[in-house]
Amino acid sequence: MGSARDSHLALALNVSPAYFQQIDNLTSSHATAEYVFNSKEITRHHWRSSEGRSACFNRSCRKQFSLIERPHHCRKCGEVFCAKCVAYRRRLSRLAHFDPDGDLEKVCQVCFEKDKLTDGQTKSHTQDFIILRRRCKEKTLLGFHEGNPSVWRNKVDFDRECERLIQGFEQSVGNSELKRTFHEVKSFLSTPDWMKSSVWMIENMATSCQICHEKPSWLSGKLWCRVCGIVACSNCCTKDLLVYVPDSDRDAEETRRKVHAHLAVIKIVGCPPVEPEVSLYLRVCKLCKEKLVARQVKRYSEEEREDDGTETFLDGLVRLHEKFCLNEERVRVQLPKAKCEFYLENMSEFRMVKHKLSESVPAESLDFIQRIMDKNAIISTHLLLRQLVYETISLCGKYSLEETLPSLLLEAETHVESDVTKCLTAEREDLTKHMELVKEMIKSSMKTNRLIRPTRRLLALHGSSYVQQVMVTRTATVLNQVKVQLQLAAAHRSFNDSKGALQDVLDKLEKEKERENKDSLEFVFVDKNLAEV
Repeated sequence: MGSARDSHLALALNVSPAYFQQIDNLTSSHATAEYVFNSKEITRHHWRSSEGRSACFNRSCRKQFSLIERPHHCRKCGEVFCAKCVAYRRRLSRLAHFDPDGDLEKVCQVCFEKDKLTDGQTKSHTQDFIILRRRCKEKTLLGFHEGNPSVWRNKVDFDRECERLIQGFEQSVGNSELKRTFHEVKSFLSTPDWMKSSVWMIENMATSCQICHEKPSWLSGKLWCRVCGIVACSNCCTKDLLVYVPDSDRDAEETRRKVHAHLAVIKIVGCPPVEPEVSLYLRVCKLCKEKLVARQVKRYSEEEREDDGTETFLDGLVRLHEKFCLNEERVRVQLPKAKCEFYLENMSEFRMVKHKLSESVPAESLDFIQRIMDKNAIISTHLLLRQLVYETISLCGKYSLEETLPSLLLEAETHVESDVTKCLTAEREDLTKHMELVKEMIKSSMKTNRLIRPTRRLLALHGSSYVQQVMVTRTATVLNQVKVQLQLAAAHRSFNDSKGALQDVLDKLEKEKERENKDSLEFVFVDKNLAEV
């Protein structure tokens, strides 16, 4: 009767009879507990009862349950395991099915490796980003000096800060030597406002030198650069900046009404040969001093050129070259910022295009594209790694060094070559012809683009120890770039042996560099003690 009633009602409502069967399933006593009361949690209907289970279901584990070791259920298969055996995570839906949009739930190893996707997988680079951001903050701690301004230092204008010092000196001291003496004594008690930069209050919260990170001594205390306002120690912030009124302007009758102050770095061409009567010494940090010195030398050379009245063709080329170098430096400084802005502006569009590609292109095509990318990435890694092996062997033989570094690289090169062989075999390509082509490419690259190039000047000064240091440093840099390129270009789970071998070599090189730094410090300490004796 019930089925006949459902059939007549289905015809009246223009729906299928299975519609009412689905409603009955969802409103049953079992389904109520599943979909109503626990709608926000994953289903537990398929869980095996833990009663009578005294050990872990994993045959290789079989750990006994106790008061300390409690039984745990795999959210996918429902079996009972110990805590260690369900330490894996997979995204599951509310019905315990694999779902990329589901929540991360703990599962056993079998369920973790079951139905695993190999195409279109992504890796979280959050930790790598945090490490890189911390390193960037350490390297660009000086803010606008390095071309990567901090949040508050991006408003600091170097020209405006120099003009602030000049105008403040003109208004507070003028051309009076008595005011200068009184102002100098007063500055010991409190810092005048015209000596404070636009970020003075924020920089005042620093507790250590922002250049060498040394804590200020109780005798000197915290010191500030009068130009940019950065907190620094006495070694990084010296009294080399002179603000003064030239004696010639001070004595001239026509300039007594209007005083023109100047800034100059002492002991540099362009500074007054004799200390003017009305002058003050101000503290300036290392990098502000470098900028002021460059500006002062340039002004002095221009004044000399104007006095001569003649400019040769070579002088014009030198000036043009300086302009090109300045523009090149500005482009280099702004390039990371432009890259970041371009990525942020096009990130959403890139993700949308990637999603459309995965929907429109068949899975076979995506797999073909991924295989091509994997092959190119591992071949590029193999080329660079083998070139490093050849160059390190050549340098070790030329300068009579131990072949420890080539041995490390050969171990990693063996793993990479094995992955290259597997990849080419799977693509049915000629392995012998490929290896011959690799030799030709490395031979050509070693003639035109060497990866390790010791300079002759430092080589003459330090000898083979310098070559060893350059080999370790340059090898670590190239391997790090190769590893990052392989991780970004290849699939997440491809070439795990090669990635692990590269990381092992990098770890050993890091330990080698720490050992060399320690040995150099011990050598300096012993040398200092011998000198004192």
